[in-house]
Amino acid sequence: MTEPKDPKARASAAITPRAQRFIDLVVEGRTLADAAHEAGYCPNSDDAAASSWGSKLRRQYGAEIEARLMAAAQRADLSAEATVRETARHAYFDPQDIVSWGPDGLKIRPSEELTPELRRCVKEVSCDTIETEGPDGSVTKRTKVRVQLVDRQAALARLAEYQGLTGGNAGIPLAPGDAAAAKEAEEQLRSLPRAELLARWAKRRGLPPPKITPGA
Repeated sequence: MTEPKDPKARASAAITPRAQRFIDLVVEGRTLADAAHEAGYCPNSDDAAASSWGSKLRRQYGAEIEARLMAAAQRADLSAEATVRETARHAYFDPQDIVSWGPDGLKIRPSEELTPELRRCVKEVSCDTIETEGPDGSVTKRTKVRVQLVDRQAALARLAEYQGLTGGNAGIPLAPGDAAAAKEAEEQLRSLPRAELLARWAKRRGLPPPKITPGA
C-alpha cells in the first residue's frame, strides 16, 4: 500500500502496517530514528535520514503515540498500586502467623497452612540434612529448615520514602524503627486519589501528567 505524499492526506489516512510498526517501536522505547529505520522508512541506514523520518512520523502520528503511551502509563500505575500494597503487607504482617517460639524452641508453620499473602512475606527457605553417626555405627538423619522473613523495617522505610516523609521533605519525620509514623504514612498514601498516584508515577518517569477522565 502506497502512503499519500500530502501530509494532511496521510494524517487522515488509515495507519499503514509500516506506520503501525513505527508506533509500536516508539511505544516500546526505541528512539525515533531507530524506530523509523526498523520500520523500513530508511533501510539504507542513513542516520540523518532516519532522524528526519522519525521526527516527521512523530508529528504525524503523535496523537496515536501519546494515547498508547498514556494507556501504558495507566496500566503500569496498577502495578505501582500493587507494589504499594505488597510493601505494606511486608511492613505490617505478624511474624507469629508464620513462626512461633517459646521454651521448647522455634516452630515453623507448614507452607500449606499459610495464606498466599503470608507466603509472600517469606524471603528465603533453605533445608539441610544433617547426619549423625551413633556409637554402634548407625546413622541418624535430621532435617534443619531455615526460614528468612522479609525485612519489615526496610518495607516501612520504603513506604515512608514513597509518601515523601523522609529525606527532609515536608511531612511526618521518621526516626529509625518509628512504626507508628510509618503506619500513618502508609494510611495517607492509601487515601490519595488515583489521579494523584498516576501523576506521581508519570513524574518519576519523566512523562507528562496524565489526563484523567472525570469519575475514572
